[in-house]
Amino acid sequence: MTSETAFAEANPLEASESVASNVAAKDEHAVAKDGGSPENSHLDENVVPVLSLSLAERARHILSDVTLYHPNFLGLLNEAEWMVREPRRSRARGIFLAADPGMGKTLLSQELARMFPMQNRPRDSLNEGAWCAVSISMSGARRTKAVLNRILEATGAPIGKTVTIGDQEIAVVAHLRRLNCGLLILDETQDLLGAQETEQLRVMEVIKYLMNELSLPVLALGTNPESTPFKLDPHLAARFEIMPLPAWEVGDDLATFLSDYERTLPLKRASGLSKKSIQEFLVKRSGGITDGILRCLRNAALWAMVDGTERITVELLGRARYRPDIEFIKQELNHAA
Repeated sequence: MTSETAFAEANPLEASESVASNVAAKDEHAVAKDGGSPENSHLDENVVPVLSLSLAERARHILSDVTLYHPNFLGLLNEAEWMVREPRRSRARGIFLAADPGMGKTLLSQELARMFPMQNRPRDSLNEGAWCAVSISMSGARRTKAVLNRILEATGAPIGKTVTIGDQEIAVVAHLRRLNCGLLILDETQDLLGAQETEQLRVMEVIKYLMNELSLPVLALGTNPESTPFKLDPHLAARFEIMPLPAWEVGDDLATFLSDYERTLPLKRASGLSKKSIQEFLVKRSGGITDGILRCLRNAALWAMVDGTERITVELLGRARYRPDIEFIKQELNHAA
């Protein structure tokens, strides 16, 4: 089974709803072409009032972060939620999410932290099912003590400077158990490959200890399948399933993503971002990386405001390596700040 198929099956309800909404939007646009639908039907109803604001406020809206739940993202989120909610196993499982930088790994981690916040209180009969997710970055953490300290810091626990590794392990287990931790998220795991192999193995032993002691599932985030440090330990390698988050390609999934994103942009005219010509341009310019696609679209939207076209075209996307001269809104931005 391909990863794309797995994602489609993981959460069919949300995916079908997303596709249905996109079809409805296309139908609505078709009516608009015939002159029968509202002027701002290409926008989300919450975005329409932004059109009447100043250029500075519209620019702020365009440059703000937006979370779009596309099928691949939803599939991974769904799989991670299964890890938290399924019965605890003596042999806890793990997932290694492999994706290029800018594809949304950190956003996935943040969303899981929002879904499963730390309760910061002991487990009891009232909150027995209130699992939480604990997330740390492995960036620069190439020694066992550093990894354990980051977990303690993330849980709000005091960090002793003179304790042994064994004492740290006991403290981490105690705090994770107290918080009812249901998922440990390890971001930037590829950084661990910069450590000596002996130190990598020690870190793997600690992770395996936590998984065994707490029946704790682990979601590890890295850049590509070859960057997983878990392959050094045969036991962990067998537990961790590698799931890729592929770069975008021209097709229906990207068309849906772009149509949904267009509804968040406060431009007065419909751009038709799902058109094949725009998809091809964006994939070629960005390499299919989500951050690159959104950066290009944001810049083009700013150009569309400046030159008065009020819609994104392939021509404007060609200018979108850079933003327009900030002078056109600088005074408004300074005043708003």
